[in-house]
Amino acid sequence: STSGYLQKISIDTFGKAILSYQGNSYGTIARDNKHKVLFVDFKKDNTDEATLENFKTMFDKSDVERMIRAHSDGGSEFKDSFEKFLTDHHIKITNSTPEVPEENSLIERQVGSVKQGTRALLEEAKHPTPMWDRAMAVWVAHHNDEIDNAEQLGLKLQTKLKYGQRVIVKKRDSDLVDTFDPRRKTAIFLGYSEYGIIAIDEAKFWK
Repeated sequence: STSGYLQKISIDTFGKAILSYQGNSYGTIARDNKHKVLFVDFKKDNTDEATLENFKTMFDKSDVERMIRAHSDGGSEFKDSFEKFLTDHHIKITNSTPEVPEENSLIERQVGSVKQGTRALLEEAKHPTPMWDRAMAVWVAHHNDEIDNAEQLGLKLQTKLKYGQRVIVKKRDSDLVDTFDPRRKTAIFLGYSEYGIIAIDEAKFWK
């Protein structure tokens, strides 16, 4: 059942991490409290404006319309423009109190699990640390694929791939020199996109 999906979320940020190849040092993680679905996006700094941009990337208009409450630790990255956006969209904002940190412990534990999973993916693929945001996005996609009602929520992956695995992809026409050039090449899987997968040419890897 998708009942109650995204009505109540918890949200937290993390960083500062090593600068990724995508230019990010921070991340925003949100959790649907009923269905345990995770959302993640990345940012260069930890301002309220950057957090709001992450929020708008993670959630579309229909998602926002379903939301009733958003819970955070009340840090400065959740104030000003972020707070105004939620208020303007009639989303109740609740914050943890400094005296009762366990109020935010659920999302903080989830952030810890995401970080741990990301480290494992990087280590297994033998990828450098600046690939952390690519690896984290894959970890979150796999987490969501495995929840009980992933199919009903539209989170089931059509093809589940291992982060860093070699895949065969079609070459661009511009890469073909001769009529008999191979039409496919080996690439490294780095993530999912709405159009399919994100992969990098193995021959150009880290060059």
